[in-house]
Amino acid sequence: PREDEAMSIALVERRDLSVTRGDVWDAERNVKVAEDNLRSELAAEAKGAYAADRREHRHSGIDDDTTSSVRLKWSPPWDRRRERNAYRKALITLDQSRRTLEEEEDSVKNEVRSGYRNLVAARMLYENKVESYKVAKMRVDAIDLFTQSGRSSMRDTLDAARDLLSAQNALCSAVIEWRTSDLALRSAMGILQIEQNGFWKK
Repeated sequence: PREDEAMSIALVERRDLSVTRGDVWDAERNVKVAEDNLRSELAAEAKGAYAADRREHRHSGIDDDTTSSVRLKWSPPWDRRRERNAYRKALITLDQSRRTLEEEEDSVKNEVRSGYRNLVAARMLYENKVESYKVAKMRVDAIDLFTQSGRSSMRDTLDAARDLLSAQNALCSAVIEWRTSDLALRSAMGILQIEQNGFWKK
């Protein structure tokens, strides 16, 4: 993918960013809970009792001994010091979680940019080494023809073979660097999946 697409994929697929986003969501919920606790509270309590002691009255007949009470409890919003402290703490935690998420996202973007540049450089190096190998191979073929016609020495043949071997080794190193850079970019994007046998899934 392009560099901007690679960064977008990394922001979605990286597991560490998902965990940090979860922390931000938890902090947001805690702020809402703390904010809800700041509201005034009105509670009603009712009590009732019935006694088996019954008394007879001359005019009203039988009177049961019963008692009842109702109590209202109101907590004003300006008397919520503990709740205000909890709300401030929740806001601070939310701000810290958001800053942590932003820092991690910036770190992931930088990691993807660096990996993308390394991959592009590795591919250009590979293409360069391919051309160097082709030139070295053409030189060996030309020296062979010159040797058959008697216009080159054994030293020229050995020099050409040595240059071809160096080009082959450089090409092999370029292939390894390219593959390593590709895997590093996949890891930075969060899409590098390893099978149970230790090989990565293409």
